[in-house]
Amino acid sequence: MSKQKFAVLDGMRGIAALFILTRHTGSFWDIWLYKSYLAVDLFFILSGFVIAHAYDQKLQRGILTNKDFFAIRVIRLAPVYVMALALAVAVALMSGTMDGEAVSTSQIMWSAAFALFFLPSHVVGIVSLFPLIGPAWSLFFELIANFLYAGLRARLTEKAMPTLLVLLGLLVCFCSYMNGGLDNGFMWGPRSIGTGLARVCFGFLFGLYLYKNRSRFALSRATGVLSTVVVPVVALAVILCLPNLHRFNWVADVLFVAIAFPALVILASSATTIPLESLLLALGSSSYPIYVFHQPLGKLLAALYPEVIKSHAPWSGIVFVLILVPATILLERRFDVPIRRYLTKLATSAPKRVAVP
Repeated sequence: MSKQKFAVLDGMRGIAALFILTRHTGSFWDIWLYKSYLAVDLFFILSGFVIAHAYDQKLQRGILTNKDFFAIRVIRLAPVYVMALALAVAVALMSGTMDGEAVSTSQIMWSAAFALFFLPSHVVGIVSLFPLIGPAWSLFFELIANFLYAGLRARLTEKAMPTLLVLLGLLVCFCSYMNGGLDNGFMWGPRSIGTGLARVCFGFLFGLYLYKNRSRFALSRATGVLSTVVVPVVALAVILCLPNLHRFNWVADVLFVAIAFPALVILASSATTIPLESLLLALGSSSYPIYVFHQPLGKLLAALYPEVIKSHAPWSGIVFVLILVPATILLERRFDVPIRRYLTKLATSAPKRVAVP
């Protein structure tokens, strides 16, 4: 299956990253897209789907060892993340704050030392798992899911996977009910950490399941641009734009994550005729750099030009995106991919047989 087969999935990932951007750069937009937090659950599903495509057979046949897989996954995230972390540290030192709270230089460096290894840090007075780069909480949980997947790969049989998926689905349902929705997982505390683990394990496993069983779904036989391109992209945007549903949030979130998003992934992965394919692929390329860079860069610009940004919202946000997207595409192509290929070649035992997705 070619990379072009997943161009619509790439585009959906890029669109989801832009929705997350609006969530963390509110002063640029003067709007609040309430359901944008569900973009993270789509990321988890897409991650499982794409990893199954790229690595499942290699792990099963022993072409790729668990050690090499772990190295590849860390290398996939590290180069751009380290750059974004350096920017976040500079912004924190300049402002003397993290996550909106006044902190000392030693607390900033303490948090940075942990964040460098994708580990959360506890800073007194701050509830975030990652005070410097808030969205990094999902990377932390995704790496845990990746490691669990490789370690338990042999036990994820055709019979075991659906059973585990149902159990995790029930756990997600419980977490959503207890929290009044799935907007949790990024803070310290048993409830938040438990919700984060439930979201990533369910989403990642669902992505694996969808890929391995995609031919069994009736939706996978959909054809035409309308059903495989327009519907997934528009439906995703509509869901992420939805307002606060109050007491129905927890039910809606479960339905979106367990039914709507998997259906959209199956439809999008079935696309064969793809208009604006280059644009969709470019959005996919920029999605991860956007995800890790938007918050520290947004904080820097908001600190330097607060009145200009607020008075011109949402145009300031539109300009921010129009600059950030091409810049991150260039960063991904000129810096991220070459560095990852080099590091993968050094770190893996069979570099010629390991692709960098």
